Amino acid sequence: MNNSMENLGKTLKLLKDNDETNNFSQMAVEGMDTIFLTLKDIANQYDDDDMLILESMTGDENNSLTKIRESYLSHTYNLDSVHKALMLSATSDMDNLKHLFMLLGKNYKVLH
Repeated sequence: MNNSMENLGKTLKLLKDNDETNNFSQMAVEGMDTIFLTLKDIANQYDDDDMLILESMTGDENNSLTKIRESYLSHTYNLDSVHKALMLSATSDMDNLKHLFMLLGKNYKVLH
């Protein structure tokens, strides 16, 4: 998990410096913050509503990253190969982290 978080941070910093990917970088940070804070709430005091929110943000049926990946890697954005690779790396790390955070949430649910 640490490796994915570290890689994601470095990648998002690089994407922030490009006009085409700056908005994605900011939204990615805000989205991951929301997931972290929801997981923190679940860890502090389990609540079914918080778990539903976490599940909706991290579940497999939430294919928002796939749509973002497709949009940025297609011709919609004029990205060079370096920034396309950075986008692929960032969205892959985010997918991995979302999955891990969902598993953590499920562990808290079992403990509840």
